[in-house]
Amino acid sequence: MNAPYRPYVLLNEQDIVTAVHIALAELYPVGCSLRHPDGEGIQLTTHSLYIPYEESESSDPDLYTLDTLTLGHSSLRLIRLSEIA
Repeated sequence: MNAPYRPYVLLNEQDIVTAVHIALAELYPVGCSLRHPDGEGIQLTTHSLYIPYEESESSDPDLYTLDTLTLGHSSLRLIRLSEIA
């Protein structure tokens, strides 16, 4: 059984893109910030998607899934999108 195609964006603790699926690389290049201007969440502008920090372990399967990966003292956020844009 194949997993569904889910392009991803991987963010560090400052919401800076650290890795991105090739299909999203032009939209969200490595090094860009996805922190919303209000400082209270993550904004993927091209997808018209805003994820508040209080919903940091949430998902809307029709739009995205969000998981937090903990590596030692660091945390990464993995956002998998249901479509490219």
